[in-house]
Amino acid sequence: MPKTDSSNPYSPPALTTEHATVNDAASVSNFGRRKRKKLHQMLFAMAIFGFAIGLFPEGSTLERIATFAAGLSFTILTLGWCSIDREERNLESWRFFVPMMVFLPGPFLMIPIYLFATRGLEGFAATAKAFAFFVLMMVIVAVTSIAGLLVTGRV
Repeated sequence: MPKTDSSNPYSPPALTTEHATVNDAASVSNFGRRKRKKLHQMLFAMAIFGFAIGLFPEGSTLERIATFAAGLSFTILTLGWCSIDREERNLESWRFFVPMMVFLPGPFLMIPIYLFATRGLEGFAATAKAFAFFVLMMVIVAVTSIAGLLVTGRV
C-alpha cells in the first residue's frame, strides 16, 4: 500500500522516487515559475479564443470549434498545472484524475477536490484563488469576444 500523508487521510500517495521537495528553495521557485507560466498560457489562450469566438457568427461551425478549442485548451493547461503542483508536492498522480477532468464538469468539480486533498484546510483559500482566476478568465473571454464583434462590425 503506498504511503500517504498522515496529516490528511484523503491526500494522494507520496512518490517513492527522489524528487525535489517543497523545502528546497531553488525547486520551489522553479515550480512556482512553471505554474505561473501555465496560468499565463491559460489567460493568453482565453484571450485568443475569446477573440475568435467574437469574430465568427453566433451558432456557426467556426464559433463552435473555437468554443470547443477554448474548453479543451483550458482542460489541458489545467492538467499541466496540476501535474507541476503534484510534482512539487511529491505526490503520485491519481488513477482517474484525467478522465474525471475530461468527462465530468472537470475543473469545477475536480480542482476543488484536488486542492483540498493536497492542501487540507488551506484548500479553502486555494479554491477561492482558483475561482477568482476563473472569473478573470471569463472577463478576458468576454472583453476579447466584444473586440472580435467590434472588428466584424456586429456590435
